[in-house]
Amino acid sequence: MPADMISVDVIKKRKSVVSIPVKAPPVKVVKQKPIPVKKVAVKPEPTAVAEVIPEPATEPVEEQPSEEVHIDSAIPDYSVVSVSHEEVVADLPSVENLAILKDVYREKVRNIISSNKKYPVKARRRDMQGSVTVAFNVESDGLISNGVVVVTSGFNLLDKSALQILAKSSPLPEPPEAMDFILPISFRLN
Repeated sequence: MPADMISVDVIKKRKSVVSIPVKAPPVKVVKQKPIPVKKVAVKPEPTAVAEVIPEPATEPVEEQPSEEVHIDSAIPDYSVVSVSHEEVVADLPSVENLAILKDVYREKVRNIISSNKKYPVKARRRDMQGSVTVAFNVESDGLISNGVVVVTSGFNLLDKSALQILAKSSPLPEPPEAMDFILPISFRLN
């Protein structure tokens, strides 16, 4: 080092670091429930088994003189079947038979409704009498629908009773077809 230079050493003073122990908050350990694993049974694929079909025993066929056969004439054509009008009509119920069935059914309905008729006690005490005409439909399954009073008896109690008789009578036996009725229900004291 040259004499005219001065050497300066810089010493830095360290700051002292004081460590203070700090308590960390307790750590909560959460145990997770194991997720159940669904066991899947693996079925082995069935193996194909070839079915052995024995060949039919063939006998030698003796050739005979053959006639010429046209295929068109040998196999009947079933694609078009002709049916006469009389055959179709014979299978259907006749109009007369249907009318008879309906008449028998109407009588059966009258009897069922008559057997379910009950004179209201209040109407009997008050000497209420009259005839209520109701209209209703009998569906193909025998249920009564659209019951209404067409002609009133003049007494609300008898009119309501007539509609209750219809409700009590439902379901009726199945009719030959869906039918409409207009039926008087009479309430008379003896």
